[in-house]
Amino acid sequence: MANVKHNLKPKETAEYLGLSPSTMAKWWSVGGDPRFYKLGGCIRYATDDLDTFLATKKHSNTAQEGGDE
Repeated sequence: MANVKHNLKPKETAEYLGLSPSTMAKWWSVGGDPRFYKLGGCIRYATDDLDTFLATKKHSNTAQEGGDE
């Protein structure tokens, strides 16, 4: 069973990632990462999925491709 405190609302997710809520809205409307759940019409993000998403955006220098959506 899911632990509710680890399923964040879009605004909480934006704060967790250091992004604006409008950026989160754009991402979930077009699809792709980070992954989310839609429960009864409500969008929720699991912190484990967010941590995985952040790990894929990690770079050691600015010459590396990717990372920006």
